[in-house]
Amino acid sequence: MHWWLPAKASTFAGPIDGLFLAILIITGIAFVLVEVGLIWFIVQYRQRPGRKAFYTHGNTRAEVIWTAIPAVTMVALGLISNHYWVEIKGRLPDRDSCEAVRMADDLSGGGRQAGHGGRLHDPQPAPRARREADRGGTLL
Repeated sequence: MHWWLPAKASTFAGPIDGLFLAILIITGIAFVLVEVGLIWFIVQYRQRPGRKAFYTHGNTRAEVIWTAIPAVTMVALGLISNHYWVEIKGRLPDRDSCEAVRMADDLSGGGRQAGHGGRLHDPQPAPRARREADRGGTLL
């Protein structure tokens, strides 16, 4: 997408790069606004001779606004990114699109080898792997 992003490594790279760019723009705008406001308040309310400090309890309306804006932004970004999360992680592969390969760990003596047609198969599962499979465990 852009020269400073890594090369696309999957078919989902475009939408994820777009989401990254949207978050970068939103946080960049928020950063600039906060810094401009900070500088303005520093200059406007600096100490001056003969001027007495004014103390205030707060402004509930302003506090609700500056809390609601980031909250709404975060919820919107969460809903948008949820769409991409479901699109990427929510799909199960077709039954015929992948072949499950049982692998035993290196220390148990089991292994894999290519069989007919270049397909991988385990000639004889290691004893530990058979026990795990018999108990319904996951083979690593």
